[in-house]
Amino acid sequence: MSSLEELRKSRDKAQVAYHEFVLHTREGKDGLFCFFEGERGSDNAYYVPRIKQFVQSYYPINCKGKERVLKVHQLIRNHKEYGKYQKAFFVDRDFDPPLPTLDPPVFETPCYSIENFYVSTKVFAEIVKNTFQLSEVTVDFRACIEIFSKRQEEFHQAAGLFNAWYACLIDIRNSTSQQTG
Repeated sequence: MSSLEELRKSRDKAQVAYHEFVLHTREGKDGLFCFFEGERGSDNAYYVPRIKQFVQSYYPINCKGKERVLKVHQLIRNHKEYGKYQKAFFVDRDFDPPLPTLDPPVFETPCYSIENFYVSTKVFAEIVKNTFQLSEVTVDFRACIEIFSKRQEEFHQAAGLFNAWYACLIDIRNSTSQQTG
């Protein structure tokens, strides 16, 4: 394997996100260091507006996967000098059992993934009200909600068998430590 290929592979290691955190702390940055699992900032889009309600300064660090967030968590926890920094870790539950209580805490979605928060009828209703400015008392608003709910139910019916299969793969991985892909 060439050096270039090795470098490309190393980009996705937890140590890269950990190193980014270390560089921030060396510069004396103060604020909340947020470790996300999502690719290309997909989780940031959900969490950052909520984070900004409570802190002015934050530093999003994309770890590119749940296992990498947990590895970075472990790497940071093993260095007492990083205890003075504010840190927040965010992961999806996936089909895994709930995480044990960790210190510092890790926020884990109560459902499969962060995207589940976007596709609820409640969120869709907010989009229809605020983006398309349809009032809840109109026939059009109720029709939109009804159509969305029906399509969502169809999706859940169609995805049910796949989700069951995938949950079994995760269970095999968790119980045997085999990579199930």
